[in-house]
Amino acid sequence: MKGVSYVVWMFVVLGGVIGLLVILAAMSGFFTPIAITSAEQRAEVMAVQVSSIINEMIGAPVDTAVNMTLPATECNITVNRTVVYVEVPNASYESSILISGVPVTVSGIIRCDPDAERIVVFKRTESGINIIG
Repeated sequence: MKGVSYVVWMFVVLGGVIGLLVILAAMSGFFTPIAITSAEQRAEVMAVQVSSIINEMIGAPVDTAVNMTLPATECNITVNRTVVYVEVPNASYESSILISGVPVTVSGIIRCDPDAERIVVFKRTESGINIIG
């Protein structure tokens, strides 16, 4: 029986030491670069998604609509004639888009809702692509 209790205590102590090391690493800022990289990737993914939808909509028939669900996070998405720019906390990303003669109309800056997912509608019209969100 003594052998079993020593093994149990060894795992308890080992688990405690590992837990303490993780807590110390978190408090020292060890994981901050990981969080920043994650924010940069999130901004990049959103910018590429928006620019891809716009590029696909260029050749779409009139009255085609595509919905994009924005995640529940803080973000600002700015679309102009050549660039999609996404800002999230601690990061931003710019994605070039090629729009040849097709105007893109956005009703201001698209803002994500930190509390809920949000749907943005891309609609192909005779005059260009309207982004409603």
